Order: sequence, then C-alpha cells, then structure tokens
Amino acid sequence: MKRKTPLLLVVLALNGCVINSVRPLSADDTVSTHRATIVYGVKMEGRWNYPGFAVQLDEYNLNTSEITGNCFTYNRASAKIPAIPGTRHYFAFDVPAGHYVYSPFNGTQLSGGNIRFEAPAGKSVYVGEFVFTQNQSVVLLRNLTEAKSAINAALPGLADQLSPADTVIVNNPHIFLCVP
Repeated sequence: MKRKTPLLLVVLALNGCVINSVRPLSADDTVSTHRATIVYGVKMEGRWNYPGFAVQLDEYNLNTSEITGNCFTYNRASAKIPAIPGTRHYFAFDVPAGHYVYSPFNGTQLSGGNIRFEAPAGKSVYVGEFVFTQNQSVVLLRNLTEAKSAINAALPGLADQLSPADTVIVNNPHIFLCVP
C-alpha cells in the first residue's frame, strides 16, 4: 500500500484540478462575508449527443485575462443537467469573491463572445440562464425578473437576495494542460 500512495498522488496531480474552493449551495447554507454566491441556470432546447450537458464558470484573473486554474488548484462552478430538450435547472455556488468567465473547457462556445462576471464579497449575484439552442450554440439570457419564480422554486428564498452580476465582454481565455 505504501508504494501505491505516491503513485496515486502523482496521478491525481497530473490529472489536475485537485483543489477547488467552489462548492454547491443548498437553501439552508450561509456564505461568509468574504465569499460570494453566484446563481445561474442551464436549459436545454436543442439536441445534445451526450447524456448530460454541463456549463462551467471558471475563476478569472483580471491581470492576466486568463482563468486562474493550474494543475493543482482550479476554482470552477460546474452545473450539469440531463441532455433532454425542455430540461432547466438553477444552481447556486459559494465561491471565492472575484471574477468568473464561461469556461473554455465547456463543450460549446458562448454566442456573442465571452463575458466576465463579477462576484463581490458578501453578495449574491445572478449570472443568467445558459440555454443550449436548436442551432447547437449557447446563449445567455440575463432577465432576473423573469427568472425569479423558477429560481425560487429551485432555491427557495434566494431569488430576493440576488442582483444581476456586473459583466464585461472579454476575449476567450486559453485552457491549461497538465502533462508530465
């Protein structure tokens, strides 16, 4: 067993993304005033050739204009739904305060270019609803008023605490690759 432990650690490290300080939130959870809450929806309208469809938001570094991940730490919020047209779910995450972008690791590009979302400390922000469309692209709908009833159904009491996340259009960040 002792010989396998170092091998397991090397495999995990090379697999990358060992540490993620983002965690899914349930209705009962509270968030520290030093962290933020982000909420977003994922909806299927088109046909996806896989059993599930995921949308991931990655922590973003303003100084480098890249995602903050590397082979050991990688903060990301990941939401997955069944790839059945008509399916829609909302998700909430407790995240380090900062900025987030639509991940370059997602299976499809975001229509209209990538967007940076701000998640200020002590705040709960609504990112929007990512919709996989009939033409195999992802569009972002950002109407919080329209989404409130669906958010309240999925995450009771959270919709009234939300404000729209401040956004800026950014270039698509590059992915990182972990290799020996």
